[in-house]
Amino acid sequence: MATGIRAQFLLHRLRLGRSDLVQQARSPFGVVKVSATYAVVVWLLFIYDMRLIRAGVSESTNDAERNLYARARGDQLLNIWLLVPLLFVFNLGCAVVIWRWPDLFLTRGGHVWLISAQLISFIVYLVYIASYFKTIASLVLRSHEQD
Repeated sequence: MATGIRAQFLLHRLRLGRSDLVQQARSPFGVVKVSATYAVVVWLLFIYDMRLIRAGVSESTNDAERNLYARARGDQLLNIWLLVPLLFVFNLGCAVVIWRWPDLFLTRGGHVWLISAQLISFIVYLVYIASYFKTIASLVLRSHEQD
């Protein structure tokens, strides 16, 4: 029961983080600060989800389910050890450069380069997610067929 409550709290915090981000839209420095905080919450959620994956592995009854959980575990670890830390470091770096050179990034429009980099990284991540779901779709079908 407590596990479900903690997950609900994290999901609620993620929703609040998004609203904080919208409220900061007029301030590039505020946006990257909220984005870095948001990345930390997402990071914690990925770490927490590993418990659910471990439980699924122990309850799996066939090879298709084990393969599905192995793929999910690999994706979680990629997010925990590489993708979300990169997101955090990127946003923290953006905050530092905006703070260090406010004239360049706030007055002369340099923040557009940071926004462009964020957009490109978001598109790359969406392509990765689409590829991941394409891969696991067949694993999900096989696991349901073997039930």
